Amino acid sequence: MPQLSISEIRRELLRTARDFESSGAQSNALAGTLFHEVLACLMGPDGWQAALEPGELNDTRRLVRHAYDRLLGPRLTELQAGLRESGAETMELWKAVIATCEWLGRVLTAAERRGAIHYDRGTQRWLGAEQLCRPELELEWEVREPHWTAPVRVYGIADSLWKDPESGRWCVLEYKLGKLRPEADLGQACLYHAALAASGLSQADGALAVITFGVEAEERFYQSAELVPAQAALRALIGRLANVLPGSPAPPQPLAADAPSAEAHQNLGKKLVRVLQGYGVPVDWKGEVTAGPSFLRYFLIPSRQTKIKQVKDRAEDLAMQLGLAREPMIQNAGGRLVIDISRPDPQVVTFQSILSQIPRPDGLGCSRTPLGVDLNGVLQFVDLASSNNPHLLVAGTAGSGKSEWLRSAVAGLLLANTPETLRLVLIDPKRTAFSELKGSPYLLDSGGLIYPPEHSAIDALDSLIEEMERRYRIFEQTNTSDLPEYQAKTGKLLPRMVCVCDEYADLLSDRAATRAIEAAIGRLGAKARAAGIHLIIATQHPDRKTVTGALKMNLGGRVCLRVGDHHQSNMVINQSGAERLLGRGDLFFLSIGDPVRLQSPWLSPEDRSRIFGQSAISTARR
Repeated sequence: MPQLSISEIRRELLRTARDFESSGAQSNALAGTLFHEVLACLMGPDGWQAALEPGELNDTRRLVRHAYDRLLGPRLTELQAGLRESGAETMELWKAVIATCEWLGRVLTAAERRGAIHYDRGTQRWLGAEQLCRPELELEWEVREPHWTAPVRVYGIADSLWKDPESGRWCVLEYKLGKLRPEADLGQACLYHAALAASGLSQADGALAVITFGVEAEERFYQSAELVPAQAALRALIGRLANVLPGSPAPPQPLAADAPSAEAHQNLGKKLVRVLQGYGVPVDWKGEVTAGPSFLRYFLIPSRQTKIKQVKDRAEDLAMQLGLAREPMIQNAGGRLVIDISRPDPQVVTFQSILSQIPRPDGLGCSRTPLGVDLNGVLQFVDLASSNNPHLLVAGTAGSGKSEWLRSAVAGLLLANTPETLRLVLIDPKRTAFSELKGSPYLLDSGGLIYPPEHSAIDALDSLIEEMERRYRIFEQTNTSDLPEYQAKTGKLLPRMVCVCDEYADLLSDRAATRAIEAAIGRLGAKARAAGIHLIIATQHPDRKTVTGALKMNLGGRVCLRVGDHHQSNMVINQSGAERLLGRGDLFFLSIGDPVRLQSPWLSPEDRSRIFGQSAISTARR
């Protein structure tokens, strides 16, 4: 069954709305994600319940201070690189958090007055809070139409579900920093209304609240009658996005296991449950397993007395009892226990299999770099033009698939562009990663392929800085602010430039070279995105000496393949886990929010020769 996330539908609603109203400012995705993280924490047990005692529910200052000190402040410090160009959006974010605290104080005061919540001094806890709010609620909805080629599973997470203290009716609160066009607001309200009704959490005729937080909170209730006209348009949009309309191309499908493999996956899940129960960790499993290319994902429901830490502490024992080469990855997701186990029958994702998902050249240029496929077989991209991750840090030990990921990323960029829209600078200390691209028309110039120490990497970076400054002078002359605006206003093309550096640690030969390279990366990291210039820096050694604070600050996007230990994992993705990846392209991508696990496609020598070969690039898609 084709699957579609609520986030994907929301993004398309935003795109078709074209732009925001003139009275509202558009927030970037990173500020928006931070807002959602703060809100989820505020609504949970570590939020208002930890900050406020009896008599303090309307103490906005105390709640605001808690929101900043415990929730927002640390995240702003951690993600300062991605927010460097977003000063206005960050201020809007802060105003929205203040408005949220004010709104929350009013709602909590009303709830206490009506007896929906009360403070128990014996346990020092707010009782009834879990009945008042359900943050980060998982929703699922199966959409069918008679003329569709298949039903579509729509899934996702509502920001929070609140029970109105006066009416007792559940309402979805959709948090937005900006003001959308009315049709986008209506489409999102319709989407959540249908998902709630399908999940049995709301009556079909129930109202739905949309709260917009900006300088102050604005509340809008939608009655079901208002949403009827939007339902047909929403279903048509879902059908188009899921490619189930008559004549649509077949959507990407997860790797299908044959019957014996599927049975083996089920048996492994049953054994997993038995092993946990044998250790005194009772869990319930309804047979749900998702088979990725290299791992199996099991969804378990822990019993009331089971703590997630108990399961995580048994990771090494689970690996031994289940005969696994590596410890399983264990996490909590939406109230369920998610356990990733190495697949006994791993599948190879070839570059050929994802070719149809790579954009075709459109004459304007494509800034989207392929990352890897998700559990649904869908190729995920990172947009270098986004202020969230214009530059990438790539890390992985020998055998992790780091160099293969770099080559597949470059191949994806080549296939989506022409030499007029993309130019590459490739720094290859080991002279093995990009040798087939020698003489390619996609190289910046004859010196676009750099072999240190024979060629100077510092000179190459300094040349990019000069080009960056030249472009800013052009933008000044044309009264434009960045590459897309310049091309739209003048109709002239400036190629996007991507500098890929393999084995970054090999460039740090001495203290002077290290200072010079870090200074160049710092200048490019601070200003190059708007000029259409991007860095992809890779290393086998993500230690403190190589991945300094300055480097991390300038390389916001992180591609982390298997690393040596949990210290290196923390260095790259701010948490452990990457040391337990399976190698051969199994990776975490971190931009905003939590790391996402993906599988990099394998670019075979034949495909590499065909795509990278100078004479074959223009015919790679024929």
